[in-house]
Amino acid sequence: MDQNTGAAAEVHTLIGAYALDALDDAERADFERHLAECATCRDEVGGLRRTVVRLADAVAAPAPPRVRERVLAQVAVTAQVRDVVTPIRSAPSARPVVRRVWLVAAAVLAVVSLGAGATAWSQYRSAQDARAVADRITQVLADPSARTVQAPVTGGGAARLVVAGDRAVLAGGSLAALPADRTYQLWVIRGDRITSAGLGPAGADAAGSWSRPVDGVRRGDLVAVSVEPTGGSAQPTTTPVVALKV
Repeated sequence: MDQNTGAAAEVHTLIGAYALDALDDAERADFERHLAECATCRDEVGGLRRTVVRLADAVAAPAPPRVRERVLAQVAVTAQVRDVVTPIRSAPSARPVVRRVWLVAAAVLAVVSLGAGATAWSQYRSAQDARAVADRITQVLADPSARTVQAPVTGGGAARLVVAGDRAVLAGGSLAALPADRTYQLWVIRGDRITSAGLGPAGADAAGSWSRPVDGVRRGDLVAVSVEPTGGSAQPTTTPVVALKV
């Protein structure tokens, strides 16, 4: 492989890092010169950036509407501390002030807990889960050793598999919506063994672009996607709409 071919191969590995704005100025300039000449990389960067935006949307979790009203109502009847900054020499007299501050915080927390209840906790856990998924995806996309495989999806759209070591990210683009009682499900196929790798979006949410991390892959595995009943299946019940070789 000559020097020019090696440089071209190396610049392709910067796609994930560029999409995440993780390149330094020199690397960014070199990659943008490459983008001007490479339509494939431009499409890849566009797809990855749309994925990042959708992940950010998934993390956002607004509080239930009644929580703000209840917190403000509680604040209105709770004595407020105007200034909690106390000189060091007067520290012994600061205890009542600190105690009042904690009482206010406890009152607000109680209102949030009672008003939001399981809904707030569910939103918090959902946000935490989304962040964890985003972190796993980001680690793969930003890995300089990552490589990409892509293939068309039966029914429309395309899928890309970004692989870095034993981790991968499957990114679907321009996919078709599904019936309300159907979901995309990911599978890792290794010889005769087929293992579920989690669910994609379901129903109308399946349309467009989405990404899912896939861990524990080996070279030669197939990462496939099939359409399954909502909640998923123990094994594929339909022919995969796409299969990509690791």
